[in-house]
Amino acid sequence: MKAVSIVLLSLVVLSVSAEEKSRGQAIFDTLCFACHKFDHGPNMIAPPVYGVKNHYIRVYPGRDEFVKQVSYWLENQDSSRTLMPGAVRRFGLMPPISLSASDRKAVAGFVYDAEFSEPSWYAEHYQMEHGSK
Repeated sequence: MKAVSIVLLSLVVLSVSAEEKSRGQAIFDTLCFACHKFDHGPNMIAPPVYGVKNHYIRVYPGRDEFVKQVSYWLENQDSSRTLMPGAVRRFGLMPPISLSASDRKAVAGFVYDAEFSEPSWYAEHYQMEHGSK
């Protein structure tokens, strides 16, 4: 009986995670992707999601802390707390987005879990901006 309860609980957790991932991707695709495309080239209006994820994961490599920090940023854009001051100088602060706490968490979780393609120019750009860090 105990084993059955553990299996059922695991299935509930997996379905919640799958639901959150799907919701996070849907919100990202609808609200974020237009500006944070993978590779805009010279017409970029925001840093590509690959770069955003790269900066956050270097500072917050664990999923929970990453999700917490990205969720916080989605609610409270503040140039004094940015991990990407060069992007803020170039593009300005991201406009506020009205999302519930669970939607912010779902988006942040999706970004953490997703595998984004590195833009062809990104490694050279990162080296120029940050050196060998």
